[in-house]
Amino acid sequence: MRTPPPSDATGEAPAGLALERPSKTRLKREMHELQRLGQRLAGLPPAQLQRIELPELLREQIEMARRITAREALRRQLQYIGRLMRNADAEAIRARLAVVTGKPEAAL
Repeated sequence: MRTPPPSDATGEAPAGLALERPSKTRLKREMHELQRLGQRLAGLPPAQLQRIELPELLREQIEMARRITAREALRRQLQYIGRLMRNADAEAIRARLAVVTGKPEAAL
């Protein structure tokens, strides 16, 4: 059983202790979105991918994903790319992808 968060006599959380944390569903949704963004990057032609500024490790893993033909291996690689994307500036990458592909960000 989970221990309830600490509270004072009024039932309120102490100042500075945030009770609101992202839901598990929201976190999963965000992780899947990062994974889809990585998949879109892996599907770009090499010339377009070079125009997007990416961390070196992320770029290497995207290029590796392009060479993988086994379905399960590709799925695992895309999950790894999604994990790497957590440390990257996804919004900047998404904006640059929109410029490179000529599609608005909403369409990505």
